Amino acid sequence: MSTQFESLKDADQYPQAFRIAQPENLGERHITPRKISNIIINAAAESSAILLGREPAPVEEGAAPVEVERALVTAQFGLVPHWVKSASDGRLRALKLVNAKIDSLTTGTAFRDAWLNGQRCIIPAMSFDEPNWETGKNEWWRFRRADGDPWGLAGLWSQWVNQQTGEVHE
Repeated sequence: MSTQFESLKDADQYPQAFRIAQPENLGERHITPRKISNIIINAAAESSAILLGREPAPVEEGAAPVEVERALVTAQFGLVPHWVKSASDGRLRALKLVNAKIDSLTTGTAFRDAWLNGQRCIIPAMSFDEPNWETGKNEWWRFRRADGDPWGLAGLWSQWVNQQTGEVHE
């Protein structure tokens, strides 16, 4: 995914495209690193308990898989790993940690824990923009569905707590 995307323009698109309730606040349309946007998580997953402020449900051995229960959460675009010590370092890292590459997903320290803990999400988007350097200059290409409908981009989420202030960032 790119370093910027366009969020959904209409609250009615959430139930139609993602089978989830409409958000109270759509937020900004043009999302760049450190801006707040909506993400969709599996609320039934054990990894989502902390994000939703509840205790993880006990898992019985041999139990049937739990149905996917979608929840809409607001989060900052740009991952801040849990091991970051200061807010200033977190702000800098969030600008850079927006693309998880498959070849280093499980080996690099930035995205590894979120991936291994199953902290996956869907990022609802109308389009995403990608820089094109073919001409020697940065010209942004916009990618969107041909039918104009929204699509879900794959994402990872993490929760970071500022140890000085107790402020929580998703």
